[in-house]
Amino acid sequence: MQIFIIGAGKSATHIIDYLSAVSGQLGIKVKVADTNASNLELRCAGKLCEQILLTTGTIDELAEHIQSAFIVVSMLPPALHVSVAKICLESKSHLITPSYTSDDMQLLHEKAKVANLIFLNEMGLDPGIDHMCCLKIIDEYQSKGAKIHSLKSHCGALISAKSDTNLWHYKISWNPRNVVLAGAGNDYIKYRANGEDVLLKYEELFAHTMKIKVGEDSFESYPNRDSLKYEKLYHIDGIETLYRGTLRIPAYCKAWNKLVNFGATSTQSPFPKIERSDVEIDEEVLAMFEELGVFELYQNKGNACDVLQQAIESKWKMLNHDIDRVVMIHEIEIEENGVRKQIQSSMILDGDDQLHTALSKTVGLPIAFAAELIIQNEIADRGVLMPLSAELYNPILNKLEAFGVRFKEVIIEQ
Repeated sequence: MQIFIIGAGKSATHIIDYLSAVSGQLGIKVKVADTNASNLELRCAGKLCEQILLTTGTIDELAEHIQSAFIVVSMLPPALHVSVAKICLESKSHLITPSYTSDDMQLLHEKAKVANLIFLNEMGLDPGIDHMCCLKIIDEYQSKGAKIHSLKSHCGALISAKSDTNLWHYKISWNPRNVVLAGAGNDYIKYRANGEDVLLKYEELFAHTMKIKVGEDSFESYPNRDSLKYEKLYHIDGIETLYRGTLRIPAYCKAWNKLVNFGATSTQSPFPKIERSDVEIDEEVLAMFEELGVFELYQNKGNACDVLQQAIESKWKMLNHDIDRVVMIHEIEIEENGVRKQIQSSMILDGDDQLHTALSKTVGLPIAFAAELIIQNEIADRGVLMPLSAELYNPILNKLEAFGVRFKEVIIEQ
């Protein structure tokens, strides 16, 4: 029985570590493929897994290895998952990805179900752990007759306090392109606040933030994609407030909002010439722009997005001794027996080192544990799935806790 992991990048470390360690116990063979030999050597050396150096990385080349796999774990860019899924249908292989379930992937549901296959998506950190943690709380209270009035879920890939050395309080621990283009696109950003649906354009996004405090730690959250679709997925019809957001340390969003409105994230136009006089009314933003070199970037060739990406990759680079941090916070307001209260469930996790990062742990371990459940035939449902049921979230959250990914719950009566 083979597990074929496609992609040995930063998020794959803990998947490879865990599945290699339990391969003998589960009776599986782990194969890991990448076009980068350094990635394979770094994450596979000394482990019970076979390294496959891809020469082209094309779907045709991958198909040769997928055909013999019991489970395929795709850590490829999201746009490629459906192509992999179609090969999995032909080869009768289960599939796990950490990415949002696309419309094209959802169209494969009936075919996967008929083939008795599991195509499990959104099986990482966000999306992934966020679903499981929220639904465990929601299901518990709804089963007791409680009403869910508000759900606010926030997540951020940040930097440990000991590695926080710039005015933006941020360093690049994941895809820098996604950092630059966070929230960009033609669709509206959607959420609900106190019964009113809010639609925001990209240019408005970073001006609509909320402040959150967990113990002594302060964060701010900006809205993330379409929160409204989770009303149906989470079975919380008629909820008054429904919001999913991305976390940053305060001041980041204020300064980034100015970059967006200056056109500094455009994929079509050159980087704008921004004068100090344009921001000097805000000394904090002025200092942040100075540190990042914003006022000189107009001299660089290329579109604004590319120029800004090069700047943050240089200025916000994770150094060898730097440690990343993952923060997830859920704020759920319920009414039980006529009493309203808020549940704050939070997790702050620091990485161990540059290889074993908090992001790799929280993205990778849910995938690894899900693969284990599939091998042990512990998942009854079939088709295109997300981790929305107790048969998935209970065992996976329990195992995550054993590996140090723990949520702290605080209840505040109102």
